[in-house]
Amino acid sequence: MYLIVGLGNPEPEYSRTRHNMGFDVINKIAKKYDIDLGRSKFNAIFGSGIIEGQKVMLIKPQTFMNSSGESVKEYVDFYKVPLENVIVIYDDMDTDISTIRVRAKGGAGSHNGMKSMVEKLGSQNFPRVRVGVGRPDNEFDRIDYVIGQISEEEYIKLQEGEDKAADAVVYYLNNGIDNTMNIYNPYNLNLESTESQTVSENRADETVLKETFKEYFGELNYFFAAEQANFTLDDVIAHIGVDPSEYRYDAEREAQIYSWYAAKSKARVLHVWFKNGKLYACGAYNLGFPKMS
Repeated sequence: MYLIVGLGNPEPEYSRTRHNMGFDVINKIAKKYDIDLGRSKFNAIFGSGIIEGQKVMLIKPQTFMNSSGESVKEYVDFYKVPLENVIVIYDDMDTDISTIRVRAKGGAGSHNGMKSMVEKLGSQNFPRVRVGVGRPDNEFDRIDYVIGQISEEEYIKLQEGEDKAADAVVYYLNNGIDNTMNIYNPYNLNLESTESQTVSENRADETVLKETFKEYFGELNYFFAAEQANFTLDDVIAHIGVDPSEYRYDAEREAQIYSWYAAKSKARVLHVWFKNGKLYACGAYNLGFPKMS
Protein backbone atom coordinates (compact mmCIF):
# COMPACT_ATOMS: atom_id res chain seq x y z
CA MET A 1 0.00 0.00 0.00
CA TYR A 2 1.04 3.59 -0.66
CA LEU A 3 0.30 6.62 1.50
CA ILE A 4 -0.15 9.79 -0.58
CA VAL A 5 -0.01 12.76 1.78
CA GLY A 6 -0.90 16.34 0.91
CA LEU A 7 0.11 19.10 3.34
CA GLY A 8 -2.04 22.12 4.09
CA ASN A 9 -4.16 23.94 6.64
CA PRO A 10 -7.74 22.79 7.33
CA GLU A 11 -9.70 26.00 7.93
CA PRO A 12 -11.78 27.48 5.04
CA GLU A 13 -9.76 30.72 4.92
CA TYR A 14 -6.72 28.72 3.76
CA SER A 15 -8.54 26.83 1.01
CA ARG A 16 -7.26 28.95 -1.87
CA THR A 17 -3.74 29.80 -0.75
CA ARG A 18 -0.26 28.83 -1.86
CA HIS A 19 0.30 26.89 1.36
CA ASN A 20 -2.48 24.42 0.50
CA MET A 21 -1.04 23.03 -2.72
CA GLY A 22 -0.74 19.61 -1.09
CA PHE A 23 -4.44 19.50 -0.21
CA ASP A 24 -5.37 20.66 -3.71
CA VAL A 25 -3.35 17.89 -5.37
CA ILE A 26 -4.96 15.26 -3.14
CA ASN A 27 -8.39 16.60 -4.15
CA LYS A 28 -7.47 16.35 -7.84
CA ILE A 29 -6.28 12.76 -7.51
CA ALA A 30 -9.37 11.79 -5.51
CA LYS A 31 -11.70 13.29 -8.10
CA LYS A 32 -9.94 11.66 -11.05
CA TYR A 33 -9.93 8.19 -9.48
CA ASP A 34 -13.29 8.47 -7.70
CA ILE A 35 -11.88 8.13 -4.19
CA ASP A 36 -14.15 9.35 -1.39
CA LEU A 37 -12.37 11.66 1.06
CA GLY A 38 -15.24 11.59 3.52
CA ARG A 39 -13.63 9.58 6.32
CA SER A 40 -11.55 10.73 9.30
CA LYS A 41 -8.89 8.94 11.35
CA PHE A 42 -5.75 9.88 13.26
CA ASN A 43 -6.63 13.58 13.01
CA ALA A 44 -6.71 13.50 9.20
CA ILE A 45 -9.23 13.28 6.38
CA PHE A 46 -8.54 10.24 4.23
CA GLY A 47 -9.83 8.00 1.48
CA SER A 48 -8.77 4.58 0.18
CA GLY A 49 -8.88 3.20 -3.32
CA ILE A 50 -7.03 1.66 -6.25
CA ILE A 51 -4.95 3.78 -8.65
CA GLU A 52 -3.39 2.11 -11.68
CA GLY A 53 -3.59 -1.25 -9.92
CA GLN A 54 -2.01 -0.03 -6.67
CA LYS A 55 -3.78 0.21 -3.32
CA VAL A 56 -3.49 3.76 -2.01
CA MET A 57 -4.61 5.91 0.87
CA LEU A 58 -4.99 9.65 0.26
CA ILE A 59 -4.37 11.67 3.41
CA LYS A 60 -4.92 15.33 4.35
CA PRO A 61 -3.70 15.96 7.94
CA GLN A 62 -6.03 18.26 9.90
CA THR A 63 -3.45 19.21 12.54
CA PHE A 64 -2.51 22.46 10.81
CA MET A 65 0.70 22.60 8.82
CA ASN A 66 3.28 22.75 11.62
CA SER A 67 2.13 19.45 13.19
CA SER A 68 1.47 17.44 10.01
CA GLY A 69 3.93 14.71 10.94
CA GLU A 70 1.99 13.71 14.05
CA SER A 71 -0.96 12.47 12.02
CA VAL A 72 1.09 10.83 9.26
CA LYS A 73 3.25 8.98 11.80
CA GLU A 74 0.13 7.26 13.16
CA TYR A 75 -0.88 6.07 9.68
CA VAL A 76 2.63 4.78 8.97
CA ASP A 77 2.77 2.85 12.24
CA PHE A 78 -0.79 1.50 12.14
CA TYR A 79 -0.64 0.25 8.54
CA LYS A 80 3.07 -0.66 8.73
CA VAL A 81 3.89 1.23 5.53
CA PRO A 82 7.61 1.48 4.62
CA LEU A 83 8.78 5.08 4.19
CA GLU A 84 9.67 4.52 0.54
CA ASN A 85 5.90 4.05 0.00
CA VAL A 86 5.02 7.38 1.63
CA ILE A 87 5.02 10.30 -0.81
CA VAL A 88 4.39 13.83 0.44
CA ILE A 89 3.10 16.76 -1.64
CA TYR A 90 3.67 20.33 -0.50
CA ASP A 91 4.20 23.93 -1.64
CA ASP A 92 7.72 25.18 -2.28
CA MET A 93 8.92 28.77 -2.63
CA ASP A 94 12.25 27.63 -4.10
CA THR A 95 10.48 26.17 -7.14
CA ASP A 96 8.99 28.38 -9.85
CA ILE A 97 5.23 28.70 -10.29
CA SER A 98 3.66 26.01 -12.54
CA THR A 99 6.69 23.73 -12.13
CA ILE A 100 7.37 20.83 -9.76
CA ARG A 101 10.36 18.99 -8.36
CA VAL A 102 10.30 15.31 -7.38
CA ARG A 103 12.81 14.05 -4.82
CA ALA A 104 13.53 10.62 -3.34
CA LYS A 105 14.62 12.09 0.00
CA GLY A 106 16.02 15.25 1.53
CA GLY A 107 15.85 17.79 4.30
CA ALA A 108 12.87 19.94 5.17
CA GLY A 109 14.37 23.29 4.19
CA SER A 110 12.31 26.14 5.65
CA HIS A 111 8.96 24.35 5.28
CA ASN A 112 7.43 23.81 8.72
CA GLY A 113 5.14 21.01 7.58
CA MET A 114 8.11 19.06 6.26
CA LYS A 115 10.09 19.78 9.42
CA SER A 116 7.29 18.08 11.35
CA MET A 117 7.27 15.15 8.90
CA VAL A 118 11.03 14.55 9.21
CA GLU A 119 10.93 14.90 13.00
CA LYS A 120 7.98 12.57 13.61
CA LEU A 121 8.97 9.93 11.03
CA GLY A 122 12.53 10.00 12.34
CA SER A 123 13.93 10.09 8.82
CA GLN A 124 14.19 12.25 5.73
CA ASN A 125 14.30 9.22 3.44
CA PHE A 126 10.83 9.37 1.92
CA PRO A 127 9.72 10.63 -1.52
CA ARG A 128 8.20 14.07 -1.99
CA VAL A 129 6.77 16.30 -4.70
CA ARG A 130 7.37 20.03 -4.33
CA VAL A 131 4.79 22.22 -6.07
CA GLY A 132 6.27 25.56 -7.05
CA VAL A 133 4.69 28.77 -5.73
CA GLY A 134 7.63 31.13 -6.33
CA ARG A 135 8.92 33.75 -3.91
CA PRO A 136 7.52 37.12 -2.83
CA ASP A 137 9.28 40.28 -3.94
CA ASN A 138 9.85 41.13 -0.28
CA GLU A 139 11.31 38.26 1.75
CA PHE A 140 9.80 39.74 4.93
CA ASP A 141 6.34 38.94 3.54
CA ARG A 142 6.87 35.16 3.35
CA ILE A 143 4.11 34.17 5.78
CA ASP A 144 1.55 36.52 4.25
CA TYR A 145 2.65 35.28 0.83
CA VAL A 146 1.95 31.59 1.46
CA ILE A 147 -1.29 31.97 3.42
CA GLY A 148 -2.69 35.01 1.61
CA GLN A 149 -5.37 34.84 -1.08
CA ILE A 150 -4.23 34.77 -4.70
CA SER A 151 -5.45 36.33 -7.92
CA GLU A 152 -7.39 34.43 -10.56
CA GLU A 153 -4.47 34.75 -12.99
CA GLU A 154 -1.99 33.24 -10.53
CA TYR A 155 -4.49 30.58 -9.50
CA ILE A 156 -4.56 29.31 -13.09
CA LYS A 157 -0.74 29.09 -13.15
CA LEU A 158 -0.66 27.28 -9.81
CA GLN A 159 -3.17 24.76 -11.13
CA GLU A 160 -0.69 23.83 -13.87
CA GLY A 161 1.79 22.82 -11.18
CA GLU A 162 -0.88 20.93 -9.26
CA ASP A 163 -1.82 18.95 -12.37
CA LYS A 164 1.83 18.04 -12.98
CA ALA A 165 2.20 16.98 -9.35
CA ALA A 166 -0.88 14.74 -9.54
CA ASP A 167 0.45 13.11 -12.72
CA ALA A 168 3.89 12.60 -11.14
CA VAL A 169 2.42 10.89 -8.08
CA VAL A 170 0.39 8.47 -10.21
CA TYR A 171 3.41 7.74 -12.41
CA TYR A 172 5.51 7.01 -9.31
CA LEU A 173 3.15 4.27 -8.12
CA ASN A 174 4.14 1.86 -10.90
CA ASN A 175 7.47 3.26 -12.03
CA GLY A 176 9.40 4.09 -8.87
CA ILE A 177 10.85 7.36 -7.65
CA ASP A 178 14.03 7.33 -9.80
CA ASN A 179 12.11 7.01 -13.06
CA THR A 180 9.64 9.64 -11.86
CA MET A 181 12.48 12.09 -11.18
CA ASN A 182 13.93 11.47 -14.64
CA ILE A 183 10.58 12.20 -16.30
CA TYR A 184 9.36 15.13 -14.19
CA ASN A 185 12.62 16.91 -13.31
CA PRO A 186 14.03 17.81 -16.73
CA TYR A 187 16.55 20.65 -16.66
CA ASN A 188 16.64 20.91 -20.47
CA LEU A 189 20.41 21.50 -20.45
CA ASN A 190 23.03 21.10 -23.14
CA LEU A 191 25.24 18.78 -21.11
CA GLU A 192 28.25 19.24 -23.44
CA SER A 193 28.27 23.04 -23.40
CA THR A 194 31.13 24.76 -21.57
CA GLU A 195 29.01 27.92 -21.29
CA SER A 196 27.16 28.51 -18.01
CA GLN A 197 23.47 27.63 -18.19
CA THR A 198 20.77 28.57 -15.70
CA VAL A 199 19.27 25.52 -14.01
CA SER A 200 16.96 27.38 -11.64
CA GLU A 201 16.54 30.74 -9.95
CA ASN A 202 17.18 29.09 -6.59
CA ARG A 203 19.66 30.42 -4.08
CA ALA A 204 20.85 28.25 -1.20
CA ASP A 205 21.08 29.10 2.46
CA GLU A 206 24.74 29.95 3.11
CA THR A 207 24.81 28.09 6.42
CA VAL A 208 23.51 24.95 4.70
CA LEU A 209 26.20 25.23 2.01
CA LYS A 210 28.89 25.47 4.68
CA GLU A 211 27.50 22.58 6.70
CA THR A 212 27.09 20.40 3.62
CA PHE A 213 30.64 21.04 2.45
CA LYS A 214 32.19 20.53 5.87
CA GLU A 215 30.25 17.37 6.72
CA TYR A 216 30.63 15.60 3.40
CA PHE A 217 33.63 17.16 1.73
CA GLY A 218 36.22 18.23 4.33
CA GLU A 219 37.94 21.30 5.73
CA LEU A 220 39.75 22.69 2.67
CA ASN A 221 38.12 24.81 0.01
CA TYR A 222 38.71 22.27 -2.78
CA PHE A 223 39.14 18.51 -2.99
CA PHE A 224 38.93 15.46 -5.22
CA ALA A 225 36.27 13.04 -4.10
CA ALA A 226 37.79 9.58 -4.16
CA GLU A 227 36.09 8.58 -0.90
CA GLN A 228 32.77 10.22 -1.78
CA ALA A 229 32.50 8.68 -5.25
CA ASN A 230 29.15 7.06 -4.52
CA PHE A 231 27.36 10.38 -4.05
CA THR A 232 25.03 11.40 -6.89
CA LEU A 233 23.58 14.75 -7.92
CA ASP A 234 20.32 13.91 -6.16
CA ASP A 235 22.23 13.11 -2.95
CA VAL A 236 23.83 16.56 -2.98
CA ILE A 237 20.52 18.27 -3.84
CA ALA A 238 18.88 16.42 -0.96
CA HIS A 239 21.49 17.70 1.49
CA ILE A 240 21.38 21.31 0.27
CA GLY A 241 17.60 21.35 -0.09
CA VAL A 242 17.29 23.22 -3.39
CA ASP A 243 18.16 22.59 -7.03
CA PRO A 244 21.45 24.01 -8.31
CA SER A 245 21.60 27.50 -9.78
CA GLU A 246 23.86 26.88 -12.77
CA TYR A 247 25.50 24.16 -14.88
CA ARG A 248 28.44 23.95 -17.25
CA TYR A 249 30.64 21.21 -18.71
CA ASP A 250 34.32 21.05 -17.69
CA ALA A 251 35.99 19.80 -20.86
CA GLU A 252 39.44 19.54 -19.26
CA ARG A 253 38.25 17.13 -16.59
CA GLU A 254 35.42 15.69 -18.72
CA ALA A 255 33.04 16.37 -15.86
CA GLN A 256 29.74 18.14 -15.25
CA ILE A 257 29.72 21.10 -12.85
CA TYR A 258 26.64 22.11 -10.88
CA SER A 259 26.82 25.31 -8.84
CA TRP A 260 24.82 26.52 -5.85
CA TYR A 261 24.96 30.26 -5.11
CA ALA A 262 24.33 31.59 -1.63
CA ALA A 263 21.16 33.64 -1.19
CA LYS A 264 23.00 36.79 -0.13
CA SER A 265 25.75 36.83 -2.76
CA LYS A 266 26.73 35.01 -5.97
CA ALA A 267 30.35 35.45 -4.87
CA ARG A 268 29.69 32.76 -2.26
CA VAL A 269 29.28 29.54 -4.15
CA LEU A 270 29.60 25.78 -3.96
CA HIS A 271 30.73 24.05 -7.20
CA VAL A 272 30.34 20.27 -7.44
CA TRP A 273 31.84 18.16 -10.26
CA PHE A 274 30.33 14.85 -11.39
CA LYS A 275 31.80 12.16 -13.65
CA ASN A 276 29.75 9.23 -14.90
CA GLY A 277 26.92 10.30 -12.61
CA LYS A 278 29.07 10.20 -9.44
CA LEU A 279 30.61 12.98 -7.36
CA TYR A 280 34.16 13.74 -8.53
CA ALA A 281 35.29 17.00 -6.95
CA CYS A 282 34.02 19.98 -5.04
CA GLY A 283 35.01 23.60 -4.54
CA ALA A 284 33.76 26.11 -1.96
CA TYR A 285 34.46 29.78 -2.62
CA ASN A 286 34.11 32.64 -0.12
CA LEU A 287 32.37 30.32 2.34
CA GLY A 288 35.08 30.60 4.99
CA PHE A 289 37.17 27.49 4.25
CA PRO A 290 40.98 27.74 4.11
CA LYS A 291 42.57 27.41 0.70
CA MET A 292 44.67 24.43 -0.27
CA SER A 293 48.37 25.03 0.32
